[in-house]
Amino acid sequence: MDVEDELEELEEDFEKTEKEFEDVKGKKSSDSTSEKEEKASELIKEIRGQLEFLREQVDDSEDF
Repeated sequence: MDVEDELEELEEDFEKTEKEFEDVKGKKSSDSTSEKEEKASELIKEIRGQLEFLREQVDDSEDF
């Protein structure tokens, strides 16, 4: 399995996890849950940015 295959698998897993989070996100039950939800949303944004960066790096490395 090369780096691009691994990255694609990671992106698919992340998108699945993100969808599951969004499904659960609408079911609020307490303030502590809201705080955890906010932190999770921030982490999702950060991970999405890192995945995009890695995708650019992999795509750029194929140009060589």
